[in-house]
Amino acid sequence: MNDEEKTREQLLDEIRHLRQINRELHKCINPDHKECIPDNESRTDNPCFPEGKYSIRDMVDMDQLQSIFEQFSLATGLPAALVEYPSQDILIGTGWNEICTDFHRKNPETLKHCIQSNISLTQELKEPKVINIRYCENGLVDGATPIVIMGRHVANLFIGQIFFDPPDIERFTSQAQTYNFDEEAYLEALGKVTLVSREQFTQALNLLSEIAEIIAELGLHNLHMTETARRLHREIRERKMIQLEKERLIAELEEKNAELQRFTYTVSHDLKGPLITIKGFLGLLEQDALEHNLEQLKTDITHINNATTKMHQLLDELLELSRIGRIVNQPQNVNLCELTREVIYLFDSKLREKGVHVEIMETIPLVQCDAPRIRQVMQNLIENAIKYMGHQPDPRIEIGFRDGNEGTDEPVFYVRDNGIGIEPQFHNKVFSLFCKLDNTMDGSGVGLTIVQRIIELHGGKIWIESGGSGKGTTFCFTLPRQIEPVQQ
Repeated sequence: MNDEEKTREQLLDEIRHLRQINRELHKCINPDHKECIPDNESRTDNPCFPEGKYSIRDMVDMDQLQSIFEQFSLATGLPAALVEYPSQDILIGTGWNEICTDFHRKNPETLKHCIQSNISLTQELKEPKVINIRYCENGLVDGATPIVIMGRHVANLFIGQIFFDPPDIERFTSQAQTYNFDEEAYLEALGKVTLVSREQFTQALNLLSEIAEIIAELGLHNLHMTETARRLHREIRERKMIQLEKERLIAELEEKNAELQRFTYTVSHDLKGPLITIKGFLGLLEQDALEHNLEQLKTDITHINNATTKMHQLLDELLELSRIGRIVNQPQNVNLCELTREVIYLFDSKLREKGVHVEIMETIPLVQCDAPRIRQVMQNLIENAIKYMGHQPDPRIEIGFRDGNEGTDEPVFYVRDNGIGIEPQFHNKVFSLFCKLDNTMDGSGVGLTIVQRIIELHGGKIWIESGGSGKGTTFCFTLPRQIEPVQQ
């Protein structure tokens, strides 16, 4: 075996070794996946090779191929190239002759000849193991074989830039003159072009065809690994999302359970008060009746009546709270200016009685919402502002909006008063069920809980801004400009 044959065998051994390593690696990564081997029967509907998703550059290691091509050119003495299809981009080139690199591919006209020759040479290469040999338009011999993966023609392997017969000096002299080449340098480069027999060239091209098959197989295995990695990454991401959603639902459920416990305790505590009052005065009522104490009887009945009224109010407001989120109205565009004026009209007598001046900003934007529920919000907040105005000599209520935080286009609506204010430690507590900071005031302490529930069901949030006692209170809330239908 001569040196050339030894080099060729070493090259084939290296390629087969790479193929075996790739197969073993594929089995380790994806042991249960059916192996896909490219052949003429495999078509383009195979999920291993999504249409348009990968090119030959994604499927094989270009540095590894560069080394193989260098060894091929060394073993055969032939220039070689890997050219992407259909872009005709040259990805690898080894052993190229000066007549091509320094002349034919530098002149725009002869470069066009090169490209057109490549297209003509490869347009019939649609199946694996097919070879084609032609003279290029610049007068040299080229050969090509395709790389076909799952029925898709992704690249071509070229060898050439040679002659089968001694060159026609007169033709190349004329070509140098036509394209303004340095004639002496051009003919010198021509003299370096190798003479190869057609049989030797065909054998080398068949070897290249075998390399193309191995590259296709390597590429397909790489595709398997890439798709498997993508699938695993996607599954991991989906599992993480499911886990996060599970944790969110558990946290939400725990919060709902805690809220239910607080609700149950609060309701039982607040309803127990009127019942104890009724029970106590029923005993006194019997005693006073036996003693014929009519004045005391009237007092007892008044206390019992007040207790039943309070219980009735508590039950009504609890029923109203339970309806929020179950009974909803179709969202509509609402002019908050007009809606606020309607609410102010309801409190006209109280506002006049206390001398409260009300200012409503005229440029409040339209919002899409459940209008009756948002009217309920404004009614509760304005009533609260009136109720907790204190002895302010110049009582005022301002209703308007301001821009939201940077990065959001949601406006912040507000109801601001200059009343008694709320200490910072109570800013969150006031939204709790039955919370009353001043027990001497009328009301059940459910109003702000209802307000918070309505705002949150609209996808917004509500909070308090107040510097404390005597510094007034501002209730702020957000409503999306456009929202989905109110959650049920």
